[in-house]
Amino acid sequence: MPNTREIDLWKAFKILLVGPNGRGKSIAAASFHELGPITFRDFDGRMKPVKLIYPNADIDYVSYGVNNYKMFENWLEDIQKVPPPFKTIVIDSLTGLSMTNVMYQLSVKGKLKVGAAGLPSTSWNEINNETVSIGKVLEVMKVMYEKHGINVIVTAHPVTKTEIGEGDKETKRSESLVAYGPKIGGIAPGYFDEIYRIAIRKTSMEGPLRRLALTNLTSKDDDIMAKSALGLPNELDITDGLYDALMKFKK
Repeated sequence: MPNTREIDLWKAFKILLVGPNGRGKSIAAASFHELGPITFRDFDGRMKPVKLIYPNADIDYVSYGVNNYKMFENWLEDIQKVPPPFKTIVIDSLTGLSMTNVMYQLSVKGKLKVGAAGLPSTSWNEINNETVSIGKVLEVMKVMYEKHGINVIVTAHPVTKTEIGEGDKETKRSESLVAYGPKIGGIAPGYFDEIYRIAIRKTSMEGPLRRLALTNLTSKDDDIMAKSALGLPNELDITDGLYDALMKFKK
């Protein structure tokens, strides 16, 4: 029977990196290349910044869109049969995965017709299927972590959603990790031990920009999504790489 005394907090990581575009989530995830073979499953098409920061790193990646989404599903099936030869798997991003999944469903049904708003109209069926499909992705990543000791890093750039009440008045604004259905956005955080909000701040008026991982809820930032099971400080300086920052704290 398992016992908590046997748990190694630093054996492997399950990390969700949250923040707006351009904050450096992909770069933070890519810093794990120092640990060994790493792969990006890219749904955002933003690997150039990774190349810029780590020009000589050996980082495997595959980019997915509507036309080759089935390849991603096949990959998920394959790694359940034969574990992949990677130390780290990065899903970049959950938000892009959500969008691609729903668009793929619409294309299969012949419903992918862009309207005046620039997005196709979805039905409850697509949203339910999105929940099931992405739920499966998270379950497979859980197995990669728990059974095979592979680091799992998932990025997400929240979408701001506005609820409109009577008289077309705005009643509520909230952030969602996914582009369409509300379910998976609420379910996904429960799969991760570590959730970091990526932020950029200046150390002084004329000082350089520093990239930070906000790791815990504080009275100052009580509305952010963040948690840590590693006892990290509320702000972790990751300018020189998330992996290096974690290893320095461990020491």
